Amino acid sequence: MSSTVEPTEIGNEPVHLTSDMRIINGYNAALGSPFQRHQVSLQTPQGSHFCGGAIISQEWIVTAAHCVVDRFLSQMRVVAGTINYASGGTTHTVIAASYDANYNPSSPYPYDYAVLRVSPPFTFSSYVQKIALGSGRPISWCFATGWGKTSPLSGLSSTLKYARLEAHAYSDNDCKPWISGYVDEAHLCTWDPTRNICS
Repeated sequence: MSSTVEPTEIGNEPVHLTSDMRIINGYNAALGSPFQRHQVSLQTPQGSHFCGGAIISQEWIVTAAHCVVDRFLSQMRVVAGTINYASGGTTHTVIAASYDANYNPSSPYPYDYAVLRVSPPFTFSSYVQKIALGSGRPISWCFATGWGKTSPLSGLSSTLKYARLEAHAYSDNDCKPWISGYVDEAHLCTWDPTRNICS
C-alpha cells in the first residue's frame, strides 16, 4: 500500500515520494530525474555493466574499491546520462583510479571506496550532473540507485532503479548478528526492516 511522504530534496529539487519505494520491487528512474543525473554505469569495453558510481565533478566519479581493484584502466569505461546502461548516454574512458591504502579485498568492505578520473570530462546538462553532497547533518533516510538485481533469481535490471531507505544507525554489536563478519569500526551500519538494496 502506498502512502504520501512529505516532499524532500535531492540537491535543490523537490521530490515527491511514496512509502513503499525499494530497489527490490522498486521504481524505475525517469531520464532527467534527480535519481538519474548523477548515476553512472561502470562497464567492460564490450558494454557489460559491473558496478555503479556517482559523478562528483566534471572529471571524477566515486565508486566502490572492490569494483576497480585488480582491473586495468583499459578494462573499464564509464557511461553517463542514461537510464538504460545498454543504450544511450555518453561514454568516457577511465584515465586514473585511486582508492584508500587501507582497503583490503580479503577483508569485506572496510574502506571500500574509490575515485576514477574520466576523459573526456562530463558535460553537465539536464541528464548529467554531479551528485549533491551531504550537509553533515544527521539523517533519518537516504536514497539508493542502481542497476542491480531486483530479486535473488533475476539478472541485472536494464532500467535504473531507485529507493528511499530508512537510515537507523546501530552500534557494531547490534549489527553483527545480522551481517556477521562484515562489520568493523570503519563501517556505518544502517538497516531497514521493509526495504533492501540487496537481493
